[in-house]
Amino acid sequence: MLDSGDGDGIAWFADWKTFLTDVLGTSYPEDLDPSDDGGEREEYIVDTLEIFSKKFQFATQSIPAGEQEESTHE
Repeated sequence: MLDSGDGDGIAWFADWKTFLTDVLGTSYPEDLDPSDDGGEREEYIVDTLEIFSKKFQFATQSIPAGEQEESTHE
């Protein structure tokens, strides 16, 4: 999403911007430089993931590794 600039012509882009605002209570940083490989861009990603994880209690809702059933994917 951060690599696609303003999202023109990308159907899912508006949905994600709405999700960020309405669900996570944060906003898409319109002024981030898509070519920035660190700094503000990395800080935004880490902050947004933290908001997401806290909101949905991601870590506390998962099954501890020792209690997971063995997968039988073939």
